[in-house]
Amino acid sequence: MNTTEDKAIAEEIARQLGPLAFRMMGTRTKFYDGPALIFDLRGSKHCNKIKVALNGNDLYDITFYKIGRAPTFTVNETRMEDVYAEDMAAIIERHTKLFLSFGR
Repeated sequence: MNTTEDKAIAEEIARQLGPLAFRMMGTRTKFYDGPALIFDLRGSKHCNKIKVALNGNDLYDITFYKIGRAPTFTVNETRMEDVYAEDMAAIIERHTKLFLSFGR
Protein backbone atom coordinates (compact mmCIF):
# COMPACT_ATOMS: atom_id res chain seq x y z
CA MET A 1 0.00 0.00 0.00
CA ASN A 2 1.05 3.59 -0.45
CA THR A 3 0.63 6.53 1.90
CA THR A 4 -2.50 7.76 0.13
CA GLU A 5 -4.19 4.37 0.66
CA ASP A 6 -2.93 4.16 4.24
CA LYS A 7 -4.30 7.62 5.03
CA ALA A 8 -7.66 6.69 3.47
CA ILE A 9 -7.81 3.56 5.66
CA ALA A 10 -7.04 5.61 8.80
CA GLU A 11 -9.73 8.14 7.84
CA GLU A 12 -12.23 5.31 7.31
CA ILE A 13 -11.41 3.90 10.75
CA ALA A 14 -12.06 7.34 12.25
CA ARG A 15 -15.35 7.60 10.33
CA GLN A 16 -16.46 4.17 11.57
CA LEU A 17 -15.80 5.16 15.18
CA GLY A 18 -18.18 8.07 14.77
CA PRO A 19 -18.11 11.85 14.43
CA LEU A 20 -18.07 12.55 18.19
CA ALA A 21 -15.83 9.70 19.31
CA PHE A 22 -12.58 11.62 19.55
CA ARG A 23 -14.15 14.60 21.29
CA MET A 24 -15.88 12.31 23.78
CA MET A 25 -12.58 10.55 24.58
CA GLY A 26 -10.60 13.79 24.88
CA THR A 27 -8.32 12.95 21.98
CA ARG A 28 -5.67 15.58 21.35
CA THR A 29 -3.65 13.83 18.65
CA LYS A 30 -4.43 11.23 16.04
CA PHE A 31 -2.28 10.08 13.17
CA TYR A 32 -1.95 7.21 10.77
CA ASP A 33 0.86 4.69 10.74
CA GLY A 34 0.55 2.42 7.74
CA PRO A 35 -3.00 1.07 7.49
CA ALA A 36 -3.65 2.06 11.12
CA LEU A 37 -5.03 4.93 13.15
CA ILE A 38 -3.31 5.80 16.44
CA PHE A 39 -4.83 8.23 18.90
CA ASP A 40 -4.51 9.29 22.50
CA LEU A 41 -7.30 9.68 25.02
CA ARG A 42 -7.82 11.34 28.37
CA GLY A 43 -10.11 10.31 31.15
CA SER A 44 -9.55 6.57 31.10
CA LYS A 45 -7.65 4.84 33.89
CA HIS A 46 -7.34 1.76 31.70
CA CYS A 47 -5.38 3.11 28.71
CA ASN A 48 -4.07 6.33 27.21
CA LYS A 49 -3.34 5.33 23.59
CA ILE A 50 -5.18 3.14 21.10
CA LYS A 51 -4.07 1.72 17.78
CA VAL A 52 -6.67 0.40 15.34
CA ALA A 53 -5.13 -1.39 12.36
CA LEU A 54 -6.61 -3.07 9.31
CA ASN A 55 -5.32 -6.64 9.10
CA GLY A 56 -5.02 -9.14 6.24
CA ASN A 57 -8.48 -10.58 6.96
CA ASP A 58 -10.08 -7.19 6.19
CA LEU A 59 -10.89 -6.93 9.90
CA TYR A 60 -9.35 -4.77 12.59
CA ASP A 61 -6.81 -5.34 15.33
CA ILE A 62 -7.19 -3.01 18.31
CA THR A 63 -4.28 -2.46 20.69
CA PHE A 64 -4.81 -0.60 23.95
CA TYR A 65 -1.75 0.96 25.59
CA LYS A 66 -1.26 2.27 29.10
CA ILE A 67 2.02 4.14 28.95
CA GLY A 68 3.43 5.24 32.28
CA ARG A 69 5.22 8.49 32.97
CA ALA A 70 8.94 9.15 33.27
CA PRO A 71 11.32 7.90 34.45
CA THR A 72 10.17 4.31 33.90
CA PHE A 73 7.82 4.68 30.89
CA THR A 74 6.22 1.32 31.63
CA VAL A 75 3.97 0.05 28.86
CA ASN A 76 1.00 -2.26 29.41
CA GLU A 77 -0.59 -3.57 26.25
CA THR A 78 -3.86 -5.38 25.53
CA ARG A 79 -4.61 -6.57 22.01
CA MET A 80 -7.82 -7.74 20.37
CA GLU A 81 -7.64 -9.27 16.90
CA ASP A 82 -10.11 -9.77 14.05
CA VAL A 83 -12.67 -7.21 15.21
CA TYR A 84 -15.55 -6.35 12.88
CA ALA A 85 -16.06 -2.67 12.06
CA GLU A 86 -19.50 -2.63 13.68
CA ASP A 87 -18.03 -3.95 16.95
CA MET A 88 -15.12 -1.49 17.23
CA ALA A 89 -16.90 1.30 19.12
CA ALA A 90 -18.47 -1.06 21.65
CA ILE A 91 -15.15 -2.78 22.33
CA ILE A 92 -13.37 0.53 22.82
CA GLU A 93 -16.12 1.76 25.14
CA ARG A 94 -16.02 -1.45 27.16
CA HIS A 95 -12.24 -1.36 27.53
CA THR A 96 -11.81 2.37 28.23
CA LYS A 97 -15.05 2.90 30.18
CA LEU A 98 -15.60 6.02 28.02
CA PHE A 99 -18.57 6.68 25.73
CA LEU A 100 -17.92 7.42 22.06
CA SER A 101 -21.28 9.09 21.46
CA PHE A 102 -24.33 10.39 23.28
CA GLY A 103 -27.31 8.17 24.03
CA ARG A 104 -25.59 4.90 24.83
